[in-house]
Amino acid sequence: MFVLEAPGDSRAFHGEIGLRVDDAFAVTRSEKSIESVDVRWSMGAAAPADIVHTSIVAPVIVSDRVVSILRDFSGWNTYSVKLIGKNGREFPGYRGLAVAGRCGPIENSRSIMFEKLMPGGVFPYWRGLYFEPTTWDGSDLFMPMDGSGWIFVVERVRRAIESSRVKNVVFTSLDDVERMKL
Repeated sequence: MFVLEAPGDSRAFHGEIGLRVDDAFAVTRSEKSIESVDVRWSMGAAAPADIVHTSIVAPVIVSDRVVSILRDFSGWNTYSVKLIGKNGREFPGYRGLAVAGRCGPIENSRSIMFEKLMPGGVFPYWRGLYFEPTTWDGSDLFMPMDGSGWIFVVERVRRAIESSRVKNVVFTSLDDVERMKL
């Protein structure tokens, strides 16, 4: 299983979604429905890739091409998005990704603690992102029920997206995820 993430490339088109943080998480987690939302260019390239990440961590915007790739997979739906570029140009053919699949909460006790040297000093980190496997509903795309913004995908989803050469996405194995201990 893998986390679907932004590649950390600030050159890519990023959008500012017209939702409050709690609403953005709720919509991404399929816990709240909306009719449509504006996503406006906030930084990076003038034109969007197939996957657009937003300034709020959770919302992911996907092109119709990605929607067609995901059609054979379970645990997701979409919502209407008006994607607006740097110069006010609208980019049709994009939807917000809403993930309905679920697993249990993240179990930090199963992660490995380590210290990571960063420019500002040494900070405590966790390696690994784990949940109790029996709590997973079997969906191909899913999120932990703890309210976090992690989007998990199974191997088949990762392979389908990578083989289609979708840009602006990386997949990290759950065993390899590193996150700061907050």
